Amino acid sequence: MLGIVADDITGSSDIGVLIAKWNYTVKIFSYDTIDDLYDVDSDVIIIDTNSRFDKKNDAYEKARKATRKLKELGCTQFYNKTCSVFRGNIGVEFDAMQDELGINSSIVVLGYPETGRTTMNSIHYVYGEPLSKSMFRNDPIHPMQQDNLIDILQEQTVKRVGAISNTLIRKGTDILKREIESMKNDYNYVILDVESDESLETIADAIKNFPIICGSAVMGKYLPKYWPRKEKIDHLKGLDLEEDVGTFIPCGSLMPQMKKQIDYIVEKGDAVNLTLNSEILFTSKQYKAEIERVSQQCIQLLKKGTNVILRTPYSSERIKATRENGYKYMRLNEVESSERVSEALAEISYNVVNELNLKKIITCGGNTSNAICKKLGIHGVCIVDEIDQGVSSCISLNEKPIFLILKSGSFGKEDFLQQSLQYLEQCQRGV
Repeated sequence: MLGIVADDITGSSDIGVLIAKWNYTVKIFSYDTIDDLYDVDSDVIIIDTNSRFDKKNDAYEKARKATRKLKELGCTQFYNKTCSVFRGNIGVEFDAMQDELGINSSIVVLGYPETGRTTMNSIHYVYGEPLSKSMFRNDPIHPMQQDNLIDILQEQTVKRVGAISNTLIRKGTDILKREIESMKNDYNYVILDVESDESLETIADAIKNFPIICGSAVMGKYLPKYWPRKEKIDHLKGLDLEEDVGTFIPCGSLMPQMKKQIDYIVEKGDAVNLTLNSEILFTSKQYKAEIERVSQQCIQLLKKGTNVILRTPYSSERIKATRENGYKYMRLNEVESSERVSEALAEISYNVVNELNLKKIITCGGNTSNAICKKLGIHGVCIVDEIDQGVSSCISLNEKPIFLILKSGSFGKEDFLQQSLQYLEQCQRGV
C-alpha cells in the first residue's frame, strides 16, 4: 500500500487523481483527524498536513506524525508530495519522513513536462523559463529566486543532496538503477532530471520499488503501471447532485494563471465576479460586516441561478494594502495576513453552503481550499475524476457528502472554470 504525505489539499488531490485514473480507490484525510484513523478502506491513503505555510518545526512534526500513522495503517511504500517548484518546507518535511522510517535515502522527482515543469542539469524550468524568471519568482509567500534544485533543497537540510542528469537517464533503466544504488552511499537525496515523458518512463521503472519518493505529483501517473489491475468503481452512484442554484467558486489564489481563468469565464458571461475587500479584514467590526455583506451578495446571486466567483484582489496595490493593514491592526506577518483572508473566504463559504444547502462547490487555491474544507467540517475525501491536468473532483466523506473540485492556483487551462461547470452539469444529469 502506498502512503502519501502532502503539504496541502490541492497537492493531495493532484497526485491522488493520477493514481485514481488507474481505478484505484484514493482517500485523502486531514492531518487534524489522523488520531481517529484506524482501518481505512482504500488502496492509497493520503494525509494532508496543510503545512506549506507553517514554521519549520511545526511542518517537521506534522510530516513525521503523518508518516508514522501511514506506517501504522500498513503502508509499505511512501511518497512525500511537495509543490512542483519546491515552495514550502520541503527540506524539513523530507527529513521528517526519513527520520520516522529510519531510511536514509530518498529519490526526488520534480519535473512534470505535461504541466510545463522540466529539470535539466538540476536547473528547474517552468514552461521553458528558469524558475527564478517564471511566474513563481514573485510568489507572495514563497518567491522563488533560485533555479538549481540542489541548492534550493540543500539550504533546507543538513543531509546530503546529489543529482543524476538526463545524460545518464537516457541510457536506460538498468544503468539508472545502478547509479541510484551507488549514490545512496554518499547522498540522502538524489534529484533526478526530467526532460520528457520518455525520461519519466525510465525513472518510474527504475524507482518503482524505492521505499521513499519525494517531489511533485508526477510519479502518481507512472507507478500504478506496475501494480495489479483494478476494475473501475463508480463513486457517484446513488449520489443526489441536483440543485436549482448557481455554482459557487471561492478563489484565494493570486497566481496569474488563476486570474486568466477567472477573466475568461467572466468575459464569456458564464459567471459573475465578486471581489472580497481584503484590506478591511483586520478589525473585528469590519471583518464581520464584510463577511455578512459578501455572504448575502453571493447567496442572492446564486439563488437566481447565477454562477458566482468570489476572489481576492489581484492588484499589487491592494495586496500591499492588505499586508500593511494586517500588520497595522493585528501585527500579522505576510503569511498570517494571507491566512486571515483565507479564513474570511472560508467563513463566507460556510454561510453560503449552509444557507443554500449546496451539494457541490469549486475551490481554487491550496490554502483557500484547506481553510474551506476545515470550516465545512470536511476531514476526508475520496477522489472521483480528473477534470483537467492535475485537478480532481472528489466526494467528501461526511455523513452528508459534498461534491468538490479542488484546484491549485497554478494548474488548469484558460477555460478550466468553464470546463468545470460543464462537468458538474453533466454529473448532475447523471451523464
